[in-house]
This record gives sequence, C-alpha cells and structure tokens, in this order.
Amino acid sequence: MSIIEDRLSKLEQSFAELKVSQEIRNVISCFYRSLDEKDLKTILQYFTSNAVFILPEKTYSGQESIKQFYQYLDKFPNSMHVVSNVVVKTDKDNTTRAHLSWMFSEDGVKIARWGRDEIIFKKEAGKYKIAKVQVTRYAPQGA
Repeated sequence: MSIIEDRLSKLEQSFAELKVSQEIRNVISCFYRSLDEKDLKTILQYFTSNAVFILPEKTYSGQESIKQFYQYLDKFPNSMHVVSNVVVKTDKDNTTRAHLSWMFSEDGVKIARWGRDEIIFKKEAGKYKIAKVQVTRYAPQGA
C-alpha cells in the first residue's frame, strides 16, 4: 500500500467514525426534543422493539414498558431536558455507545432531577436506535 493509499484509508475511516458520531448525536438531540414535546409516539420510535431502560430502582423492558415510564411527562406541561457532555464511541465489536449527562426541569426553571446515562445504539431498518439506556448516576426528585 502506498503512502497516499494509506492516508486515504485512514481519512475514510475517520470520516466514517465522524459520520456515526454525528448520526448518534442527532438521535440524542431529537429524542430529548420529543421528550420535551411529550410526543410518546415519536419517543418510542427512537427505541428498538426490545429496548431496555435501566434505572437504579427499576428496569423497563420493551417499548410498552418504556411507554409507561415516559407517561409521567404529561404531569409537567412546562418541563425541559438539558443534555451535555455527550461522548460517542464505537467499540471493536461495533457496539456504539454514548455517555451523557442530563438535567430535568419540571417547570422549565428549577432543576428537579439530574443523571448520567450510558446508551447503547443498534441499527434497525438503517437507522440508529436506542437498544439500552443504563442510568449510571441519578438524583431523583428532592435529592
């Protein structure tokens, strides 16, 4: 392999990694926007059919169970999520993970909850979807 072919190969690999990272970041942004819009139908479209959502106190398996969890959003008409510190990595086994921090405000002003998540994404029908959410740190309401 020539030097130019080697450089081109590395450039193509870097571009592919950046493309995946941007696709995942777009899914995260759109997902949290749908949470703030309280659009359960759209929220569920971001999950694989057998997704798992793991909180310290309970695990939700499958879209119907996850839907029940997110029905709490109706209680907070002015709620808002803020997401930061997003890191996207693809492991050697092609598992794509995102680590992020989030805050939830029930009224759009005061922080009510915060946490850190590890999210595993899988491609389903050509799109990245959430296969697993593991809340790694969590401060529930009043903490």
